[in-house]
Parts: sequence; structure tokens; C-alpha cells
Amino acid sequence: MAYNFKKKVYGSEVVDYGVPYDYASIMHYPWTAFSKNGKKTLEPIRPLNGKTPYVKLSDDDALQARRMYKCPGKTVGAHAYTVLLMIR
Repeated sequence: MAYNFKKKVYGSEVVDYGVPYDYASIMHYPWTAFSKNGKKTLEPIRPLNGKTPYVKLSDDDALQARRMYKCPGKTVGAHAYTVLLMIR
């Protein structure tokens, strides 16, 4: 299991499509993930600015998916929900 904690070289293994790390991402584990006692197993190293992970698709999740699949995006409504448009 030591390989799980091996440090990665920045920029060598991750393609982020120019989207910064997103604590609000639906792909982010909850802070108590893998805990047997309900205590935090993950701790953020920078301010969250009110973001809570693992709640819904974030704007940055949608942006990253659009860039990954080369889709144009369209913002709809006052809450800036992002609609993914699939182009064939």
C-alpha cells in the first residue's frame, strides 16, 4: 500500500484541462471517506471559501468535462448552471 502515498511529479501524470483543483467537485471524496469512526480522513490544505465536496456537479466539473470532450458550453439561468452540449 505504500505506492498509494508515493508523491507525484506536478504536471507529469494529471491532465487538468486548465481547471484548478476543485474542492466542490462531485468527484471529491467526503471529508470522512473511509473512516470507521466518523472522524475526518481528509483535510483541505487551502481555504474552502464555502465549498462543500461531493454534493452536486460543480461549475468546474462541467467546465473540465466540456474541455475534455471538446464541447461548447452554454450558461443558463441566474445560478449559472452549465449545460453540456454534445456535438457529433
